[in-house]
Amino acid sequence: MHILSSLLIFLLPLLLALLNQKTFIIYILIANGIPWSIFSKGEALLQSLEGMGSGSIQLFGTLGGALILLSFGKSNVISDVLRYPVQLLFFFFCILSIFWAPNFVFSLRMLAKLLSPFIFLLIAHLMIVDNINTVTIEKATFIGLLILLFVALLNHFTGFLGDASTDEWRVKNILTAPFHSPAPFSFSMACGAMLSLANYISDRRKTYLLLFAIFSIAVFWAFTRISIVGLIVACSVLIFLLAKSTILKVLLPVLLCLGITVAFLNFDRLKERSFQNPSEASLSQLMKKPGAFAKNIHTSGRTKLWEKGLKRFFHQSPIIGAGLGATQGFYYEKHRGGAIHSEYLRLLCEVGITGIVLFILAMTQYLAMLLAVFRRSDSGNTFEEKFKRKYSGLAIASLIFYLITMATDNTIDYVMSLGLYTFLFIGFALNASKQHQRLNNPGMCQ
Repeated sequence: MHILSSLLIFLLPLLLALLNQKTFIIYILIANGIPWSIFSKGEALLQSLEGMGSGSIQLFGTLGGALILLSFGKSNVISDVLRYPVQLLFFFFCILSIFWAPNFVFSLRMLAKLLSPFIFLLIAHLMIVDNINTVTIEKATFIGLLILLFVALLNHFTGFLGDASTDEWRVKNILTAPFHSPAPFSFSMACGAMLSLANYISDRRKTYLLLFAIFSIAVFWAFTRISIVGLIVACSVLIFLLAKSTILKVLLPVLLCLGITVAFLNFDRLKERSFQNPSEASLSQLMKKPGAFAKNIHTSGRTKLWEKGLKRFFHQSPIIGAGLGATQGFYYEKHRGGAIHSEYLRLLCEVGITGIVLFILAMTQYLAMLLAVFRRSDSGNTFEEKFKRKYSGLAIASLIFYLITMATDNTIDYVMSLGLYTFLFIGFALNASKQHQRLNNPGMCQ
């Protein structure tokens, strides 16, 4: 059963990519809501590749399909790729680092995870941005995320899948999907919340407000601190960018940020999860003794992992790093799994100061391009203007959420849980701007 399901997961996106681009995108968005590991009970396949679970097989199948699609539009793809020179430099340096990396297999796996979001962005560039395609893709996104939430709730209340790791979270009343940790599940739910909020601000339909509430509750229920903080910040950015009322632009983000600060300092469950000595944590301590407040933050053992990783990898080669995949290879070989739990430190350890500077510059380029699209969009009621404004705002907020989660989690690993949505949103926004320019300037190069 495991082998058959794995073959299906891998081959189906390849076949759909050969048939139709739109069908492929709709499939990956809906299928992404299915916890495929339930068919293999979390077991790994292909032990020669350090063990590949259903999630990895799904990723490689999706990437294979995406590459098939990109091969059909070579000339346009090349011009799209060249729009992101800093990102290309980062990838080039990452590929070079494989030559001094300790484990070739883990290097390739890390390279695939880094390349995947960019490939999804390029796929979004191939789409024709119109009302029909947009509605269809958004529906597929919501359907996939609601399937994931439904399975998570069903398993939470019944435990019918018998997943031991998920059962540990159920006992603590923490919501997550079967064979998922709460972090990637909450990241997916946050993407649904951001898309819902962007649609509600743009269209004022109560259905979107309801979806926003549902997905936001799921994020809080998953009880992952970085997701909660990231969602609050991202929603604040969305409101500031998309709300028409000047008062709302300022007031709501301020209230959201104040509210989450008060929640972390006053609600016992959040306080106990966030601080080593909860009784000492207070607003007064934050204002008067910020150093003591910072030391009191509970990092769930991450600081020890960070110190160990920096000492073993970064200090040995600070400029170029220890090579792509070095940290995860070490944790899998020495500790049978695990990660450094900070993607900034992971990049620092694996590709050094050179690599992380290139990465930060690449993310800065995305933000600059999206802000330019947002500023060029006016408040007109045409589909093109509304789409550019909504998606540029959504993409900025999603990218900020992505970068926040990188501070304390394995965001790069969660390609299908977060990277897929974030970089599709970015790709749709930038593609809409390019398409609009071509319509207004027919003489532009195709």
